[in-house]
Amino acid sequence: MKADKTTIANLQTTCSLLSSLKEQYRVDVYQLKGMDLDWLACRVKKWYHRAEHHLGLFIKRLIYLEQDPVYDTDTVKGISGVDAMLSDREDTLYGILDQLVAFRAAAWDSRADSIPDLYEHAIQDLENDVWKIERERKLIATLTEPGYIGSRLSDG
Repeated sequence: MKADKTTIANLQTTCSLLSSLKEQYRVDVYQLKGMDLDWLACRVKKWYHRAEHHLGLFIKRLIYLEQDPVYDTDTVKGISGVDAMLSDREDTLYGILDQLVAFRAAAWDSRADSIPDLYEHAIQDLENDVWKIERERKLIATLTEPGYIGSRLSDG
């Protein structure tokens, strides 16, 4: 099966975005565990697995389209605090969502098989992650970061 060059380029870019997000989540999990925040590390680990799952789907689609998956993974960053980490991930997710929405529209316009569906499922999961991050950040704003951590210790 063949696809147009724009669709292929968008798939490659999506792989790069999801790979970078996945690796950042991996580092976040280890750092949160190092801070004894296992309950939050568990949540981030779920986000990691979802990003990894979607990355696999996009890689499989490239292979199905007889294209080699060629993409780069951005450099990961350490965290200075829970709110700073959540804020950075929220900003990252919004940037990724903007691109995926545009890629879904382009795939839809080019009638690219089931590729718009792949984007739609990834978008839904990433929007769910943003919703959870926003909820946690509201708690931090209400309780302050030390109060937030103290109140959540009973969770994990």
